[in-house]
Amino acid sequence: MYKMNEKIESMYCIKCGEKYTVGDYFLGCPKCLEKGENAAISFQYKEAIFKNPSMKGMQKYGRILPYETFPTLGEGDTPVVKLEKMAKLLGVKEIFIKNEFQNPTGSHKDRMSPLVVARALELGKKGIVAASSGNAGISIAAYAANAGLDCKITSLPNVNMAYKTAIEATGAELVIVDEADDIAANGRWGYMRKMVEEYDWYPATNYILPAVGSNCFGVQGYKTIAYEIYEEFGDNLPEYIFVPVSRGDLLWGIFEGFKELLKLGYIVALPKLVCVEPFRRISKVLEGEDYRKEFPGECSLTASIGGSTVTYQSYVAIRDSNGFAVDIPQGNVIDDVRQMAHLGLYLETSSAVVFSALKRAIEKRILDKNCRILIIGTSNGFKNKPELF
Repeated sequence: MYKMNEKIESMYCIKCGEKYTVGDYFLGCPKCLEKGENAAISFQYKEAIFKNPSMKGMQKYGRILPYETFPTLGEGDTPVVKLEKMAKLLGVKEIFIKNEFQNPTGSHKDRMSPLVVARALELGKKGIVAASSGNAGISIAAYAANAGLDCKITSLPNVNMAYKTAIEATGAELVIVDEADDIAANGRWGYMRKMVEEYDWYPATNYILPAVGSNCFGVQGYKTIAYEIYEEFGDNLPEYIFVPVSRGDLLWGIFEGFKELLKLGYIVALPKLVCVEPFRRISKVLEGEDYRKEFPGECSLTASIGGSTVTYQSYVAIRDSNGFAVDIPQGNVIDDVRQMAHLGLYLETSSAVVFSALKRAIEKRILDKNCRILIIGTSNGFKNKPELF
């Protein structure tokens, strides 16, 4: 049995700062929820011990995660690769990529799943439920299968066959819903809410509007990306980190990891986080629009970073790191996949759009040509629909 980290001091709201006893807050901060200002809950630790050198992968950092040990398939320790050809092509000093697609199921989601599964096991839950357009579904299904838990992944009729095959191969049930409106009773989030509140299944992903993001235990796993980047570069961190973003779980986790490193004195400044999105959502929030609104837009080719909602956490991560957001239209997507592949990196469409994002930021002179950049390669291209190419 996996036991929660005893070094957790409390949980707190990232918006209002209210402190809470350690527990599950699927709907985010209760205080903010009452005011309709939905915001995520995070963790405070009594003593932050950076790593345990005797452990490998994510478990190295267990002392500053909700669980020190958890079910593992070998996630973490993904390589950072210098892209000299790309830097020369785009005319900047240095570009690096963190190959998150080298995690066990091929995406960054494998850093979230172990902690979600550990929590479900500790609570004695029968199974885990998630709403997913792909990568999260594959990852949760695999880790649940490894732990002997039942799993239900709810998705839409247009789910990519590559994802469908991978999810169902684990023995998980893929529940297809016809309603595209996630929050509707017969939509994905409605289905999840029913499974959680009526049948006591454990949720891995968001099911409330305004969105608060995925399971707060799981999101803590993304901090380890920041820790590994620090171990790679030390105090000579890249100035900008480009992150493909949907509701900002990954973005927030990376931000929180760097924030902890700053607090511990390992770094003296946060790298600037750059949100790469398929249409203007977070960009509008940064310009003053309400994060609780819905922002519809076209994302059929980039479903993994799709969706019409924004979370407060994604806004804070960009604001407090002095970053920015870049939106890339669907017309660029296929060419971006090819451009990255010509550089030796065959990425999923939602990951490959970092190419256009970099190019646009350079053309608009948001980035200095002497800057150093790291991109997060979230998922490999073997999940792309072959008919697109």
